[in-house]
Amino acid sequence: MRKYQPAQVDWDEIKQRVVHGENFTAVARDYEVSRQAIQKRCKKEGWVADKPITTAVRRELHKRNQAMQPVAEAQPVQPSTDVQPIAQSATVAVREDKKSAVLGLLADGVPKLHAAQAVGCMRIAD
Repeated sequence: MRKYQPAQVDWDEIKQRVVHGENFTAVARDYEVSRQAIQKRCKKEGWVADKPITTAVRRELHKRNQAMQPVAEAQPVQPSTDVQPIAQSATVAVREDKKSAVLGLLADGVPKLHAAQAVGCMRIAD
């Protein structure tokens, strides 16, 4: 890291440009100072101390814009009493049977593709 700051840097001009809203990169390019050096000095000396206010204003504008946009009111969901839960035991049993059959075939040395086709997990496209 460089400890030397060139004497020809006009920090007052840089401060004025930053305070008026010019970005750090453009100013750094003109004065041959790094963008980070300008940011550090800006933070240290509090050149743009109103930055949190700007952020607060941005938030308020966002809230106002969100409030102005029409939002469809959510309809309350009525729980249906006539729906019966599906018995999962049959599906799970079939799945477990297929799984155990595939594992048995794989244990016997059958290739994965052939084991899956034999159990009916995969179909061969014609």
